Amino acid sequence: MYPFQTALWAGTSLYNAYVFTSNLSSQTIGSALMTATGGFFAARGIWVATEYCIHRWILHGPLYPNYHKKHHEQYTNHKTLFTPLILTASTAYTYYGLIRWAAGTQIATTIFIFFPLNYLLFEWLHWRIHAPIGDKNCLLWMAQQYHRVHHMHEDKNYGITSPAIDYIADTLDEDY
Repeated sequence: MYPFQTALWAGTSLYNAYVFTSNLSSQTIGSALMTATGGFFAARGIWVATEYCIHRWILHGPLYPNYHKKHHEQYTNHKTLFTPLILTASTAYTYYGLIRWAAGTQIATTIFIFFPLNYLLFEWLHWRIHAPIGDKNCLLWMAQQYHRVHHMHEDKNYGITSPAIDYIADTLDEDY
């Protein structure tokens, strides 16, 4: 991943963590932990759905011929791995605005401690599974095999960080 993107998303997460902790004086520790836990799981759920939808309907839709197809054709070319910043930033900040409008600033801030971290996990994992992995007994090797199926059968296995979404959406390759 490019250093600017890493700094942007890590900075977004840290800023929201700062805002969250600045407001802790108005909450009990138990309430703060419940809020943070809820934010973690909400961010994870939103991320998994976002990753799947962007991959299936945008990267394999309008962006496929000019952008994402290169990624499929050049499996080990790391220049084609990362999602364009304009797509990730516009999606994330649109979500932030919608969540803030619908649920309030505190909930949006809490979710956006974790949402950027999910994105960073996605980009790191995607980069890592496109690199050689020596240990065939590790989770990264299993993730690599799962993703390679997607490169061979482009209408299957869209989820990178959560294969469960493919099971739910009926896009899980039956051979996997």
